[in-house]
Amino acid sequence: MSLIPGQDHTLRIAERGVRPQGVGEGRREARIGDRIEAVLEPHSDHGERPLATLEPQLDPSDKPISEEHRQDVVAPPPLWAVYVHLPDVVEVEQRPEQCPVHSGGVIPAEFAFCAPDGKTHATLSKNRNPQLAWSEVPMGAKSFAIVCHDPDVPSRGDDVNKEGRVVPKSLPRVDFFHWVLVDLPPNARGIARGGHSDGVVARGKPGPQAPDSARHGVNDYTGWFAGDADMEGSYFGYDGPCPPWNDAIVHRYVFTLYALDVTELPVTGKFTGPEARTAMQRHVLAQAAITGRYTLNPSVRL
Repeated sequence: MSLIPGQDHTLRIAERGVRPQGVGEGRREARIGDRIEAVLEPHSDHGERPLATLEPQLDPSDKPISEEHRQDVVAPPPLWAVYVHLPDVVEVEQRPEQCPVHSGGVIPAEFAFCAPDGKTHATLSKNRNPQLAWSEVPMGAKSFAIVCHDPDVPSRGDDVNKEGRVVPKSLPRVDFFHWVLVDLPPNARGIARGGHSDGVVARGKPGPQAPDSARHGVNDYTGWFAGDADMEGSYFGYDGPCPPWNDAIVHRYVFTLYALDVTELPVTGKFTGPEARTAMQRHVLAQAAITGRYTLNPSVRL
């Protein structure tokens, strides 16, 4: 798959205010330089229709944009809404002159398992799944699957979350799966924000049953919390980012959508991300991905 020929694809990044947990809810007035989260759209003089038609959905409590800035600010869609396009787009990287963020949008803490904390380094966050939407489904698609993984997890835990130590950039990294969702019906065109996860659940959310007759696999918090008396359990569905607070690198979170030629993926029970990927082999008609970034380390620049 490739980008649509003849079109200049850009990724515009902006941000709505996210207050630290405990400070209270609210949104600040939009300002020049704000980021819009992962909005993908083509620029073309040839009249092709856009990859995704976006209708901004503003919170009723949002303050109006000041007149002097109105024409410089684009109203954002829901926070970190992910719009992908099948079958033409796999991943988009914007040019430096178009945006100071060069490698994908920053994931707000709302969609993370943990948020930064000045005293304890990290605290539990809202852990909501982001909204996703897609279009241009390939012919023959009988179901969809979504996998979210972090390819930047330390391969060794010697220095992880330990005072006075840093997880070095040079350390080899491995995959950590945050979400495995299969058997979404062929008429599905999106997932609502918070529709599959809305808060941290000790010992994990139930599964494998998921909304829309889909199924959740277990994510890798299942293994991470093994042996923890308070948190051990089977973690089905989405659980967001919580990278080591002393990691020297920013972590990437890759959300991949697969269009499959089977109604039900041949996996059962507490299936994992790698098991789902293996089962998908020879069944993928198209796939698209978008990458977000997150860190809990205040000394690391996003």
